[in-house]
Amino acid sequence: MAKLLHRIRIFLKMRTRLKWLFFKATLYSLWIEGFVIFNSSYLLRKAINNKEETILQSPQQKSIVRDVSHVMRVIGRRAPWDPMCLNLSYVAKNILRAYQIESTFRLGYLNGRPKDKMEGHAWITINGILVIGWLPNLKDYVEMTYPKQKDLTDLKFDVTPNMNK
Repeated sequence: MAKLLHRIRIFLKMRTRLKWLFFKATLYSLWIEGFVIFNSSYLLRKAINNKEETILQSPQQKSIVRDVSHVMRVIGRRAPWDPMCLNLSYVAKNILRAYQIESTFRLGYLNGRPKDKMEGHAWITINGILVIGWLPNLKDYVEMTYPKQKDLTDLKFDVTPNMNK
């Protein structure tokens, strides 16, 4: 109970933008979790449609990116529904897009694994800087490439969560 009260105090002392980001990211993450559970490829088709990245010039843009990164890491650690990297990356990309900051959604697989145990990971970068999705062995992941076409509706993805944790 003391831990919960401590976390509530920390939340109340946060800046207004961080509180709003936590609220928005939590609701959005829950909504996306439904898409992931029901194995919908709609989100991936939308996420891989990357636009040209924003060059972060103003301190306000850099602050927004830092805040989104912080909020997504906290949600990844504290959320009771255990959001996967795909969920967190998609939420971060869309929140940044709401602030007119374009990022790159990256999806990769761990090279050298047996074919029956493919391990994937999703992460977000802006100008080559990692926003969300850090792993100690991230450099070992091979980034997937997608066809350069306007209509991505024919792409099929299997994003079934790994229940063997």
